[in-house]
Amino acid sequence: TYWEVGAVLHRRLEERDETFARQILLRLSEELGMAERLVYYLFQFYENFTRLHTYANLSWSHYRQTLSIPKAAHRRFYLQVASERQWTVRE
Repeated sequence: TYWEVGAVLHRRLEERDETFARQILLRLSEELGMAERLVYYLFQFYENFTRLHTYANLSWSHYRQTLSIPKAAHRRFYLQVASERQWTVRE
């Protein structure tokens, strides 16, 4: 899963400096044939959701949209409301 890939990336890069980590993410994206942005999102996904509580009716896009929200409590709130109200990503 995306979360598991993010966990592996995080474990490998957590003690590296930012420049080195970016180089590794770029290289991995090239080797995996994935967009660099997606690889970075996977890293961020694990970093922001180290204890993954999933909502069955939410997609990867819902979680990705919340990655830019700085406070964890606010991310959880929006995910919970989106799940309860069955919002699409655009809502």
